[in-house]
Amino acid sequence: MNLYRPEKRTFFIVGIYFKTTHGREILYGSSKGRNQTEAYKNYFLAYVHGKGGGYVDSLRFTWYKYTFNNASITE
Repeated sequence: MNLYRPEKRTFFIVGIYFKTTHGREILYGSSKGRNQTEAYKNYFLAYVHGKGGGYVDSLRFTWYKYTFNNASITE
C-alpha cells in the first residue's frame, strides 16, 4: 500500500533486465512482472541513474544520438 497515494494503484519495479547489442545480458532483481522493451534507432543508452531506499524511487535513462564524433554503429 502506498501511503502517499492510497486511492491510486501503485506499481513497483521488482527487477530490471539489460541486454546489449554486444550480447551481454544481466538481470538485477526478479524476472516476475510485466516486460517493457525500449530501443531507439540511431541512439544508444549512455547511462542509467536511480535511487531508492527499501524499493526503487526513481530511474533515469539517458540516451545519446550517434554522431560522427561518437559513431561506431554496427548493424
